[in-house]
Amino acid sequence: PYAAAAAIRSFRNPTVLIAGGRDKHLDYAPLAKAIAESAHVTHIILFGENREKIKTAVGRIVKRKLDIKDSDDLKSAVASAYKTAKKLASIPPHRSATVLFSPASASFDMFKSYVERGEIFTTIVQSLK
Repeated sequence: PYAAAAAIRSFRNPTVLIAGGRDKHLDYAPLAKAIAESAHVTHIILFGENREKIKTAVGRIVKRKLDIKDSDDLKSAVASAYKTAKKLASIPPHRSATVLFSPASASFDMFKSYVERGEIFTTIVQSLK
């Protein structure tokens, strides 16, 4: 959650966050706090075993409207994030939007390792049109 929070703080344009995975009994409040402090994160797409835990943490701390969607797998999460980012980038004065894949969680619920998860993410992104 701390690395994802740091990543959120580094962007200044509209941001769609993809997060989730296997829960390692971590506190997701730091992630939720970073989202609350960033007006740029407007959409969150959650996947994996701990999506409800992240959603609950965000709901407790973030007091502004957020679009939070669930996704069954990484491929559908990326597709949804891509579509959303394209819409956000078309709203003036923005010319771009960020898709931030910062899971804040372990990868072992769907992948052998974080390396495999990253490789699959890269393959999915490269196949987008």
